[in-house]
Amino acid sequence: MRSTLEQKTAELADQVVRTNATKDASAPAFGEPLNHDAIWPYCQGGMWRYAAQAMPPEGAPEQGYVIHNRVGKLIEARVFGLKTREDADAYSRDLGIQVMRMPRSVRPILCADHRPVGIYPQPAADRLVELFLQMNARLERVAILVSPTNATLTMQLNRFVREASYAPRRVFQRPEEANVHLAPVLDAKELARMREFLDEFKPGAA
Repeated sequence: MRSTLEQKTAELADQVVRTNATKDASAPAFGEPLNHDAIWPYCQGGMWRYAAQAMPPEGAPEQGYVIHNRVGKLIEARVFGLKTREDADAYSRDLGIQVMRMPRSVRPILCADHRPVGIYPQPAADRLVELFLQMNARLERVAILVSPTNATLTMQLNRFVREASYAPRRVFQRPEEANVHLAPVLDAKELARMREFLDEFKPGAA
């Protein structure tokens, strides 16, 4: 019989992500429904870890994100966690509202800070790819920021970007890199606000 800790871990685990280069054909694929009893040995052995990190951090907004347009054509979004397709739908809707508020002659610039996120469960991930595709024609340039310690989310978001096939959308692990990417299409006030926005997030403070 499993311990309470094992049971709690199994209850949280909706998906698993590979954290070891070792290949194992018997292990479930990302997003595949799990038999928790069957995969518990992998977790114990360190080959797999559960994606309980898909849960938003403590203190995050109830909707799991904040989106603002404070200066010019810059849209700033900070995502804390989207667990379901419905969560991603709400994020898509609110981002769309900000874009629609811009004159049709203006193509907004999006700075999307995903550093608070652990991983996106498959239903939310699928919807985000759809959102990326929908926004290709409306956004002039996009910088997506990911924590440098979260290699799994970096790979996941890079996959989203590849599937959306829009070169001006890129994933970065350092704010300075995002600044370089967006600076050519921002004026001085917009660039200053973007830097303030990225500085507002303090890892571990969410």
